[in-house]
Amino acid sequence: MSVETIHPAYVKGVIKAPLSKSVLQRAIMLAALTEGETKISIGNPCDDVASALEAASQLGAAVEINGEKVSIKGFANPPHSLVYCGKSALCARVASIVASLYKTPITISGDKQLCSRPAFMIEEALSKAGCNVKSTGGYFPITVCGPLRGGTITLDCSLTSQHLSGFLMALPLCSEDSEVHVEPLFSAPYARLTQKMVAERGGNIYVEDSLRIWRISGGCKFHPVEVMPEGDWSGASFLLCAAALKGEITVTGLRSDTFQGDKEIVEVLKIAGASVECEDSSVSVRRNTLRPFVFDAADFPDLVPPLVALASSCKGESVLIGVSRLAYKESNRIKALIEEFLKLGIDIHERDGNLVIKGGIARGGEVSSRGDHRIAMALAIAALRAKGSVKITGSECVSKSYPSFFGDLRSCLTV
Repeated sequence: MSVETIHPAYVKGVIKAPLSKSVLQRAIMLAALTEGETKISIGNPCDDVASALEAASQLGAAVEINGEKVSIKGFANPPHSLVYCGKSALCARVASIVASLYKTPITISGDKQLCSRPAFMIEEALSKAGCNVKSTGGYFPITVCGPLRGGTITLDCSLTSQHLSGFLMALPLCSEDSEVHVEPLFSAPYARLTQKMVAERGGNIYVEDSLRIWRISGGCKFHPVEVMPEGDWSGASFLLCAAALKGEITVTGLRSDTFQGDKEIVEVLKIAGASVECEDSSVSVRRNTLRPFVFDAADFPDLVPPLVALASSCKGESVLIGVSRLAYKESNRIKALIEEFLKLGIDIHERDGNLVIKGGIARGGEVSSRGDHRIAMALAIAALRAKGSVKITGSECVSKSYPSFFGDLRSCLTV
């Protein structure tokens, strides 16, 4: 188990954002559903992107990696009976829906952490759509046998919208037109990201303004596109919050017209008092007098960890609303954030499904990532303002989404 020790320090520098794993994983799965060759720039792929590439291969695509680029040819081979998705819930949930296009049983599985993630909503939806499906008590592994034909489908998206993205990718290839009814829908911006990427490949998806009903035209054949992914707003949010806490950082490679929901970090930083400047492809943040804030995180669960770190230094009481879904992430993030930040002396607790953080001065000490990449990164940036050094055990988990995080952070540390 790796250990990173972060000493109190200022930050100053320019850092290129990691490539968006949300975009990359969707692009890879769509390539597996596309006849012909799709070329994707993958940079230094994180674990979740590597898992998506392996899953695409096991679902029948021909995958050829050449340096920082990959070529994918969909439907090149018969699918495997087992598709292994590592720790990636997005990969597993999308792969489960893609697997339903085939007439042979396919099992979607992953490591221990993934197998603690809910899959009951996929089992329920695919079963009602006429597929044979069996999960493991509502969790992964899940075995799926199609074919999915389309029609009217009702989805429970109370915990995640990731399976909605899977249906938006798969249903255009079905023989029938489809109508997907969603109740309720959280993380809506990421469903809209999927819609946009499907449209770029020739799919036709119409969604009502309420985002509750999605109409998908069937009989489509996707056409290949070349993918140059944008930067990852989720990963960049930790660097931007680090600057608000203790210095100034410019993060490049961030599109201002992105569909990534976590772009919302810019607005929260402004509310909290940080100095923020946005260009077409970069964001600069500089520390200013911070103030407590209230933020509804229901659509932006991945912003909660960096915002807890930010709130830990805002004098007064900050509240993060609608965080209940964080109990079903890589760790129980609500419990993990409370217990680990308490170790640093920060007053944080749950109240009526919200996280309440009273800003103060963190102390040094030893904390654990809980095997969760976003917990590790949140603790690292909070440590910049601590009274003493903070030792983070299990720091290797950042490879899930941002392998170069600690290297990037250290590159901008100043005395």
